[in-house]
Amino acid sequence: MEKVKDKTRISEMLSDGKLSFKDPKTGYIYNICAVCPEDGCDCSITSHDRDTEGNRTTITRLVFSCPACGNRFSAGPDEIYLK
Repeated sequence: MEKVKDKTRISEMLSDGKLSFKDPKTGYIYNICAVCPEDGCDCSITSHDRDTEGNRTTITRLVFSCPACGNRFSAGPDEIYLK
C-alpha cells in the first residue's frame, strides 16, 4: 500500500488518541508511519506519549525506529503518513 499524506486525518487521530484508522469504504486499516531522516526507510511507531485530561486522551509524542539503520526519532503531523 502506498503512503498517504493526510495531515488533517492524522491530527484528528492523534487528538482522539488513535494510532490507526479504518477506512469505512474499503475496510483497510491505515497505520501511522514516518520516513527515517537518515536513510529514507519507512518506519513504524515504537513508542508514544499520551495525555489524559478528564475522559479524553490525546497522543502528544510519537517515536519511530528505523528497521534498516536503527535510528530512533520523533515526528509530528507534518512528517507522518498513513500506510
